[in-house]
Amino acid sequence: MKTTPIGVLRKEVFSVTRNLQPCPFPQQIVLLPIIQTSKEFELVLDPFMGSGTVGRVCDEVNRRFVGYDLRNYS
Repeated sequence: MKTTPIGVLRKEVFSVTRNLQPCPFPQQIVLLPIIQTSKEFELVLDPFMGSGTVGRVCDEVNRRFVGYDLRNYS
């Protein structure tokens, strides 16, 4: 594990499964920023939607979501 000034980074947070999108990331990474910067039922914008991680998290924490991406990953 890698030590940082804020503590030890847990390896499982950064492990991701194979995905067609070039830069997928775990839901835990965006969960706290979404909760801290928006209220329930507010709108969250993700202009670099990619695999849709932010949208899935918004759905779980009762935020409305708009996302778009220039590439087609399907």
